[in-house]
Amino acid sequence: MTFSTLAILIVRSKLQESCHGLILNSNLGYDDDSLVVVGIDSSMTYVNLGPGADKAAFTLCNFVTLMVNGGSGTDIVSLITSTIRTFYQLNLH
Repeated sequence: MTFSTLAILIVRSKLQESCHGLILNSNLGYDDDSLVVVGIDSSMTYVNLGPGADKAAFTLCNFVTLMVNGGSGTDIVSLITSTIRTFYQLNLH
């Protein structure tokens, strides 16, 4: 599936109570795509942005571990009023 914009809204969710984390392994396609995530509490989150000049924004989120694979292209990742304990990145240019 290819999205030009993908938004995920989870209000006051405690993902670590129901699972080990959130996996957003969605290859957003070859275009310039956007991903917006709001209101997630997660112990482990993995995001694969895929090729293209992609943007990802995390607002009001709490992460123990956030891993972002930017793929090819120039990417932007922003954390707005979010907390993160450990951040791993691969291919963020």
